[in-house]
Amino acid sequence: MENNHLLSDGLLTSLSDLELLSLHAGILTELRSRCVIRTQNNPVGDYAEWLVAKALGMTLLSNSSAGADAIDTDGMKVQIKARRVTPDNPSRQLSALRNYEAADFDYLIAIIFDGTYNVLEGYKIPHEVIRDYARHSDHVNAHIINLKGAILADPRVISIKENLTFSRSVSVNNVSVQTAKVDIMAGVLNQQARITSHATLAERLKAIGMACFVNYYHCFADSNLSGADIIEQMHSREGYTEKSSRSRLSKARKVISEGLSIDALMFIADSGRIQDTVRNDALKLIRVLA
Repeated sequence: MENNHLLSDGLLTSLSDLELLSLHAGILTELRSRCVIRTQNNPVGDYAEWLVAKALGMTLLSNSSAGADAIDTDGMKVQIKARRVTPDNPSRQLSALRNYEAADFDYLIAIIFDGTYNVLEGYKIPHEVIRDYARHSDHVNAHIINLKGAILADPRVISIKENLTFSRSVSVNNVSVQTAKVDIMAGVLNQQARITSHATLAERLKAIGMACFVNYYHCFADSNLSGADIIEQMHSREGYTEKSSRSRLSKARKVISEGLSIDALMFIADSGRIQDTVRNDALKLIRVLA
């Protein structure tokens, strides 16, 4: 690692915690687009626990503590769950709550992060409320909560987003002139890359087919769904040839992997050459992904 100037020049130590996490997210996305990795595992759980403890003055428990992650200032036991939503995976389902009936915690802190670890939503959910909205999965023998819909409208559930979005942008040290230059250059390069991506977006959507991109978006975005299965669906339902289906799939997944899903859907929604049903479906996807 001697040639890694980010480390040798101490640039990483001048970045804030959130800046480092955002950089981590960008690196994972790039590695996945290069097929170096197949998933985007991230530190969302550890970061959520750290953030809650820091923001709310809680004491974190050891990893071996059953059913609870922290103790609050009133001595109540707290479980912390979080979800990072991305264009590839907008699911708001939290990880499984095991041994719910044992009542090992008094309330749940649930957080939704965006792709770069900004807090989109945060909630304090009393233990007894969970029973009213969670479903029990026999497969994993645990309760499952989806952080959307009726549970968020329950008056017993309290939004704590403002408590979690305290200033996290202060760096360890004042940013050096050299770091500022690096940040400026990175911003210029990112902007150039974005312009290039937008310049080819219309061409890609024309090759994919705007209706095709919308109708098969969830298939294209699901990395667990094999290309062969998607090609078969497109061939049997739309009558596309195998070659055409493969080309559409490749271009669509490239658009998604480059983080241009919303840009593409907005382009489609603004187009005057699509059916109203396709436009409405595109708008629905934008609301989910935004």
